[in-house]
Amino acid sequence: VTYKPTLFAHVEVTYENMKPAIFKTASSNWQAIIEDSIIPVNWDNAKLEDFDLNDLQTQPQVNAKYYALPEIATKKPAYTNWQKELIDYIYRNESFVLFSNPEKSIISEPEESQAEFLIRLRQTNHELRDAKIEELRKKYDKKLAALNEKIRKAEQTVQREKDQAEQAKFSTFINVGSTLLDTLVGRKGVGKTTVNKAARSIQSAGRSKQQLGDVDRAEESLLTYQKDLENLEAELEQEIIALTDLYTEKEEAYQELQIKPKKKDILVKVFALLWQPVME
Repeated sequence: VTYKPTLFAHVEVTYENMKPAIFKTASSNWQAIIEDSIIPVNWDNAKLEDFDLNDLQTQPQVNAKYYALPEIATKKPAYTNWQKELIDYIYRNESFVLFSNPEKSIISEPEESQAEFLIRLRQTNHELRDAKIEELRKKYDKKLAALNEKIRKAEQTVQREKDQAEQAKFSTFINVGSTLLDTLVGRKGVGKTTVNKAARSIQSAGRSKQQLGDVDRAEESLLTYQKDLENLEAELEQEIIALTDLYTEKEEAYQELQIKPKKKDILVKVFALLWQPVME
């Protein structure tokens, strides 16, 4: 094992914002190699390490070798400068990211992941869509109820006209039959009574024809109302589809809000020379 000289920093950054209201403290471990060059430490190339400080070893392995420590790393002022450079780097490059959908006034919670936020956003989107569809249905309910009532009454009218047509048809049949019977039972002439019956038969036939016309007109009205109902239901269905498509398009629409830290809120808790073991 060979040990390479690196800089290690344990940093706590507080992200504070008024709108949206946020107060979040995040800890991170930074590690950068100390090079024997014009720029000994480049925080752009630093690694963010995920480990507990208690896991660091205080003693080297037996028979370990060491890279040469650059001369500048033996001077205390260098560490002060490197620490300032790290704070400046974090100030310029680090941020706490929140997710937001301004249209629905939804902002992620500090501990909420992007995936969790999207699930909540979709759920809210579905609830808003369902509420809009319910509102739309209520708007159509009165129109649909009015048409259904017209259809109900039209069906009653058709049935009534059919009943009356049947009665008129039966009355015509009786009157014509009675007239023919009077004529055929052996009377020598056609009397006044027979003539009157014939006249009534003609009138009955006219009423029967009129009743059939009334049936046709009633059925036409019924068909018109039924067609109006079909068209209204189709119109409602199209509006529901349009609403669904609109909310589907916006289902995962969000933007990122980057909360930048203030320099005074970047606290370097540990800053030290760390020998990093490398296998060669």
